[in-house]
Amino acid sequence: MIVNTVESSNKTNQATLSIFSPNTLSNGAMSFDIMAPVDGTLVNISVFEADTDRMVHLGQVKATTEYKTYAFDIACDAFIRFNFQDESGEGVEFRLKNILYTTGTVADFNQTYDIITIYATLSIFSPNTLSNGAMSFDIMAPVDGTLVNISVFEADTDRMVHLGQVKATTEYKTYAFDIACDAFIRFNFQDESGEGVEFRLKNIKYTTGPSSVFKVEKTEPTYDIITIYGNEDFSQKNSKIGLGKLIFDIMAPVDGTLVNISVFEADTDRMVHLGQVKATTEYKTYAFDIACDAFIRFNFQDESGEGVEFRLKNIKYTTGPSSVFKIDNSEPVSNEIITIYEMGDQFLEPYENWSWSTTIEYEDGMNVTIEPDFGALSFYSPEYFKKALSDSEASDWNPVKTVKPTEEWTTYTVRVSVPQYNRLNFQDATGKGVEFQIKNIQYTAGSF
Repeated sequence: MIVNTVESSNKTNQATLSIFSPNTLSNGAMSFDIMAPVDGTLVNISVFEADTDRMVHLGQVKATTEYKTYAFDIACDAFIRFNFQDESGEGVEFRLKNILYTTGTVADFNQTYDIITIYATLSIFSPNTLSNGAMSFDIMAPVDGTLVNISVFEADTDRMVHLGQVKATTEYKTYAFDIACDAFIRFNFQDESGEGVEFRLKNIKYTTGPSSVFKVEKTEPTYDIITIYGNEDFSQKNSKIGLGKLIFDIMAPVDGTLVNISVFEADTDRMVHLGQVKATTEYKTYAFDIACDAFIRFNFQDESGEGVEFRLKNIKYTTGPSSVFKIDNSEPVSNEIITIYEMGDQFLEPYENWSWSTTIEYEDGMNVTIEPDFGALSFYSPEYFKKALSDSEASDWNPVKTVKPTEEWTTYTVRVSVPQYNRLNFQDATGKGVEFQIKNIQYTAGSF
C-alpha cells in the first residue's frame, strides 16, 4: 500500500491513514512492515477508542528506505481504528504491507494466537461536512486487476455508504462515482481482498454536481456472478454477503401472480424490501439492486397471503450492478401508485392526520402552518405502508431528505430507504416555525 499525505493547514490535525475495524477489538498487539522513499520519515502509530473516538498513542517509527517490521502492544479496552499519521504535517509518502493484529502481545506474533489480516482502507477526511455530489480519481496498481472498493462515511453515524468497486490496471484510469449521502466526511479506498494490495492514486476530486461534470468515459468493471440456484443444483456460495444485485427467472400457472422480493439483514434479521414482480405464464427475467450492507437470506413472498404457486430458476447474485447480467428480456416492475393527498379538504382514506403543532387550511392544495419547536405535518396509515413494507416500529424517526421550497410549485421525488414505516412526516427543519403549501402527495413501493 502506497500512502501519500498532503500538507495540513492545522499542524495539530495531520493527515492520517486510518484503518477501520467492523468489530470492536480489545487490547492485544499489532505488527506491520513500513518503508519510505525519504529516509527517516516519522510516522505516529495510534488507535481510536470505540465509544469516544479518543486517540490512544502507541508510539512512533522512523521509516527507512527499506522495509522494516515494527510491533506495538495496545493498551485500550475497546477500539475500532488503527492510525498511521504524518508526524510533520508537511505531507509524506510511506509504504505499508503485512498489517497484522493479535489478541496476544508483541512477543506472541510467532506463537498460537489468532492473527487477523486487516482490510486496509485509505480514508481521506474532510474537515467540512459534504452532501451528495460526485467524486473522481485516477488509479493504477502494479498487479493488473487489483480490486478496490470505494465508499464514503456518513457524518453522524460513521456508517459506510458503498459507491462501487474498481478493478485497477497497470495504467492509470479515471473513474467517477455519484454519491447518494446527505452528509459525509470521509472518502474511502479499501482493499477488497483483505490480503494486502498496492495501488496508486492521483487527481482525487469532488463536486457538488453529478459525476457527468467530470466528463469521464466510464469503464465498466467486471464482477463475479454467483449462481444460487440453477436449473437443478442448489449452490450457496456465501454465508454472509452485502450490497450487490439479484437476478432470477420466474413464471406462475396463474397469470398476474404477485410476488414480493426482499432480503434479510444479517445481524438484525430485518426485512429489506427490493420490489415486486407480476409473474406471467411464461418465464421472464428480473433483476434488482440490493441496498443492504450485510444480508444472509433472499426472500420470494406471496403478496396476497392467500397462497400461490410460482416457479423459479437461474437465481444469481453479483456484487456489481444489475447491468452486469446483460439481460434483454427484463421488464420494469409494475407498482401501484397510491395518492395520499391530491387536492380538496381532506386526506384520502385510510390516511389519518397525526400532525402536531400544525394548522392546516385547504385552498389550492394544503396550506400548512407549523408552530415553533419542530412541529410537523404527519400522515399515518395502518394499511398501505404495512402492506408494502411489513410492520412498523412507529417510534423510530428516520430523516429522509431536506427540501428548500421556492415561491413556485416544484415537484420532488424522494427515495425512502427505510424498509418498515407507517408514517410520513413533513417537518420544519429550523424549529422557528414555517408556512408552506403542499399537494399531489403520492407513494409507491417501486419508483416513479
